[in-house]
Amino acid sequence: MDDTKRILEKFDMDLKDFRLFLTEKILYEKVIEDKFKPGVVIEFSDIEEFYKNDYLPSRKKLGIEPKSIIDMTPIIENFLRGRKVRKELSQWLEGIKASYSIKNILSDERKRDEEEAN
Repeated sequence: MDDTKRILEKFDMDLKDFRLFLTEKILYEKVIEDKFKPGVVIEFSDIEEFYKNDYLPSRKKLGIEPKSIIDMTPIIENFLRGRKVRKELSQWLEGIKASYSIKNILSDERKRDEEEAN
């Protein structure tokens, strides 16, 4: 426990702060998972392509015996799903930013019109 406290102190946190941080992080991950993951479909052809083009060459380069595609399928599928979710999340956030920018521009124009009217 002392090691944990020392580490948290480096980040200017105590256990209460850390619990709050973890709670927020878990809720954030849960919202992202609920919003995006159900709609993300990974085709087996995508898994095969990743296995052949990324996994096998990286293992060969490292001199490590590769696992079979059957063993790697759930791992690759999870990785590819995470990649797609991050891409969709990024697009979703960009849409929110764009919407916010439009609202700010309209708000600024309205304020300018009000000032000119006075």
